[in-house]
Amino acid sequence: MKKSNLKILFYSLLAFTITVRAMDIAATENELSGTIISVKGNPELIRNDKKIPLTLRTIVHQEDVIITGVGESLVLRLNTGDTVVISQLSHLKVDITDDMSVNLSHDQGMIWARVKARKFLQDKEMFKVRTPTALAGVRGTAFSSNIESDNKSWFCVCEGRLEVSQDESRTTAQKGEVVVAAEKGGVTAPTRDAALLEHPSQFTKSCLRCHQGGYSRDSMY
Repeated sequence: MKKSNLKILFYSLLAFTITVRAMDIAATENELSGTIISVKGNPELIRNDKKIPLTLRTIVHQEDVIITGVGESLVLRLNTGDTVVISQLSHLKVDITDDMSVNLSHDQGMIWARVKARKFLQDKEMFKVRTPTALAGVRGTAFSSNIESDNKSWFCVCEGRLEVSQDESRTTAQKGEVVVAAEKGGVTAPTRDAALLEHPSQFTKSCLRCHQGGYSRDSMY
């Protein structure tokens, strides 16, 4: 075989190898949701029906279910640049689509999230949270989601705005407002947090702790 043909064959194989490797890397990245950047206690995740301990720098995959116990918490940095603080006694699953939209399934406990603004897609909700009683669409904001029970969810807005819906019931909350979504009764009109939490329950005390210095509006948590 001539040297020129060998050279062509070599570069063809090299180009094929690089292409396959790039496709493998892209496929792997699409399976990842984020990284644990802070952890307290011994939280776990469930992946393929197996429990895996969560430690600093653990990589979270698509469809993993994150679980925190009593006194446990963690901070998850998503591949999209968003940050999610997961408090004790919480369950959360993260799904990130090909267009980098984030979909959280939050069915227990409390989370606090700071959502990075998507300047190139201002008219599309790129971050959504589904609870047992509502769907919240986020546009560049910081907010908390608190599951009081299977029949009631609370959403508190620290920055920006949050659109909360349940079937035909829909409302938009601004900074400093709280929305309650109950299984019966739909979504309430936004209320200023101080008035709503004048006599807080055990569940909504977490919102007060947030606004009194637990989670900062100006930093990660």
